[in-house]
Amino acid sequence: MPAEEFPIIPQATQKPLEKISNSKLKDVLASVVSMTAVSDSRPEITGVLLAIDRAGMRVAATDSFRLAEKKLTRLEKDVAGEVKYIIPQRTIQEVIKILGEHSQSETKIIFENNQIFLETDHVWVVSRLIDGNYPDYQQIIPQQTNFLFKLDKDELIANIRLAGVFSSRVNEVKLIFNQKNKKLLIISADPDLGANQAEIPFEIEKKEGTKDKLEINFNHRFLLEGLTNIAGKKVIFGLNGETAPGVLKSATDNSYLYLLMPIKTN
Repeated sequence: MPAEEFPIIPQATQKPLEKISNSKLKDVLASVVSMTAVSDSRPEITGVLLAIDRAGMRVAATDSFRLAEKKLTRLEKDVAGEVKYIIPQRTIQEVIKILGEHSQSETKIIFENNQIFLETDHVWVVSRLIDGNYPDYQQIIPQQTNFLFKLDKDELIANIRLAGVFSSRVNEVKLIFNQKNKKLLIISADPDLGANQAEIPFEIEKKEGTKDKLEINFNHRFLLEGLTNIAGKKVIFGLNGETAPGVLKSATDNSYLYLLMPIKTN
């Protein structure tokens, strides 16, 4: 391509809305990017929401089956109200790669003319934003949780992975929280592969009602994606019943939330 035919790269004229260390920004974006949807009818959920206000910054992604949200406290306090932008998934994926190569620096984030500009170590990334209104996902996050169970994160991940080997075509695993013996039973089965069961202990952080057993089915791949992004050694598993979404958080860090819809069975 002749040099004169190369597209003109837009130049930002606004001052940065945010400055953040590359290592932190990379971790934040990586924790939500895989939860975006592939949808021609709902383009707004094919990207990652980035919202900034005086209190902080939050990023979120959903495909309508699961939702991930990560919050950060801001150092800059010059935003009047909240601003929201939807960034394409592909842009986020490229930014994550670049941030990994410049982990010791920081990134300046600028929004202008329906575009995002990111600059780090003289490397610029410019991308158009996705038009549309991002769903008000905060309405589906339970404000109250009837059951809270604390589990060892690594033990839970290892057993969910093992269960996944024997799961059905819909990647289904059954979780049975037995509150009498404080054991979680993880069950998976496939007619061709066989079956698997495993038990791991948990602590009851909160219980409302008289129900001693909770049975709920999840997609094991979706469950693992949430668990692997949670910080710390312990995870809090919040449930409101067998048909309501499960909420996963770290026992020591409230900045990350993962919500997962159960698989409904007949």
